[in-house]
Amino acid sequence: MEKDRYKPIQQAWLLSNQHFALGWLGDGREKVRWTFHRVLTFDDFEIAPFTTGLTPIAANGTLDYVVLENSDGKKVFDVTEDFADRIVLHAGIGVRPDIRDFRVFVEYPSGHRLHKVPSYDPVTLTRPDSYVPADLSPYEIPTTAMEFFFPFTVDLALGFMNNDFEEHFPVLNMLARKYLMEVLDPSADAGLVGMLARGQIPCKFATVGRIEAPIEYPASLKKHWAVDPVGLQAAKRLGGGR
Repeated sequence: MEKDRYKPIQQAWLLSNQHFALGWLGDGREKVRWTFHRVLTFDDFEIAPFTTGLTPIAANGTLDYVVLENSDGKKVFDVTEDFADRIVLHAGIGVRPDIRDFRVFVEYPSGHRLHKVPSYDPVTLTRPDSYVPADLSPYEIPTTAMEFFFPFTVDLALGFMNNDFEEHFPVLNMLARKYLMEVLDPSADAGLVGMLARGQIPCKFATVGRIEAPIEYPASLKKHWAVDPVGLQAAKRLGGGR
């Protein structure tokens, strides 16, 4: 079954001394370039029920993209610049109603639409593709079908289509793990980065944006992380790899 491809978000979270890599837009032969990270420690939080900015949706109606913000206008997953150098959030979002005909359209970050067939035109909320059926990440058990990493500057917007025969009000359950992490330097940490890239040490890879075309590495984030992303093939050669 399609649901079996996804697992509860808690099972995807990392522990201390585990690693992840975030993918950014590349160029030349390396279309995706990566920053590598090590989790030092973590804590978890939940935001539920979340309805700010959401409204009832009539049968066969839509709700245009809403950037997830608190009632005071602050973005829900905003790391803030004070912690940009050391905090990344790893979140899963569950949706109610968790029925097949309630469709979730994702912009991650806002303005950058996910789940798009590469050859298709930009996503519209009425097109029968490029969405996540709500039953794949239900409210009570948010799953990896709606899984996101949030470093500084990265946010999220959701749009909805109610393809059911009655009105529904979208409600979100957001579970997140907050990582205190270190950014690995491909020069100073060449041996470790090379082993992560070659798969000799486990590493969770995730693009920021679409997998085929992530977003550009923000200059405001580079200021705090003080590294440049590296292509996977170049990373594999670090530390004596081939």
